[in-house]
Amino acid sequence: MPGKCQNVARIIHTAFSNLGRKPEYVAFRSAQEAPHIVFELANGKTVPVSQNSYHAAIRLGDTIHHAYTGPLGMKLVDYMARIHAIDGVRWEVVSKP
Repeated sequence: MPGKCQNVARIIHTAFSNLGRKPEYVAFRSAQEAPHIVFELANGKTVPVSQNSYHAAIRLGDTIHHAYTGPLGMKLVDYMARIHAIDGVRWEVVSKP
């Protein structure tokens, strides 16, 4: 069953596609031994975004979009500074969330 982030990614992808843009799905992963991924909000608090080593978002150019980035998104480098897992988080472009 898809997680909430995957559904949000599909919605954002569809919206950008309908505007003639070329969004890409991005998968963020941590190691299976440490499956929890959190995202640091602007106020410094963290919220869980995954308990299964997988989080999906949208990349448009060098900007990432998902539920916590707001409508303008966030530069990938800034996003990577705010997404955390015990063993680090890696990302890759994927064909579906």
